[in-house]
Amino acid sequence: MIRSLPSSSIISLTSGQVLTSLTSAVKELLENSIDAHAHTIQISVTPSLLCVKDDGTGITKEEHSVLCRKHWTSKISTFEDLESTRTMGFRGTATHDSDLVGHMTDGKRIGEALASLCALTTSLRIETCTNKSGIGDSLQYSQEGELISTKSCPRAETGTTVYATDLFVPLPVRHKEYIRSYKKEQTKMIAAVTAYAIVMEGVKIMVSHANSDGAPYTKAIITSGKGDMKDNFEAIYGNKAAANFIKLDREMERYEHSIAQLGSR
Repeated sequence: MIRSLPSSSIISLTSGQVLTSLTSAVKELLENSIDAHAHTIQISVTPSLLCVKDDGTGITKEEHSVLCRKHWTSKISTFEDLESTRTMGFRGTATHDSDLVGHMTDGKRIGEALASLCALTTSLRIETCTNKSGIGDSLQYSQEGELISTKSCPRAETGTTVYATDLFVPLPVRHKEYIRSYKKEQTKMIAAVTAYAIVMEGVKIMVSHANSDGAPYTKAIITSGKGDMKDNFEAIYGNKAAANFIKLDREMERYEHSIAQLGSR
């Protein structure tokens, strides 16, 4: 359930993150899809379009109106919940900031991540379908994260899709720099997603990109979603590189004391 965080927790979390790059926007949406138990995640990028599609659980109708509100999240109730949370991050804040940057159709879950994205786009639209609804919903949000309109849309499968167009357009200087360095931003994004694609066993992750609008897409990443980390590594880097792959199994608990000591220095 998506709920508002108490003011004390908001201050502690310094919630209200700002997405500053293509990589950070994709990362938030990717993590939302993973938290939604998606088995297939498709990411496609051009200079003016970001699309993230998943086959996760979708968003219930009861949560549509609060989906993109700032400081609302389905992942924690208080600051103390951070000690036991098992999700990738927060759903609300990222979408709110995105509305400042372009037109976005997000199919992600709930909370902090979506709120941040809203603030970075001129328009935010979310298409989503749950296994109980039977038909998809197309949701339009304002830059403030408020639900503007809702209409039914044909969607055969359960899940959520996000389309963000004209990324960073509301921020002229940032948008100019984004377009100028688009290829570098694209390379950084692919590198970040590659790390997720290797370790996410049981999740098929695909990334395609185009260097200009209207140009054909190039597939950068595609995993099968059926193998282990070595299989994912091989799918990305090839057989030769995978031949030298060594999987190490280590218990993180043995390092907790040392990490705690480092954190207190």
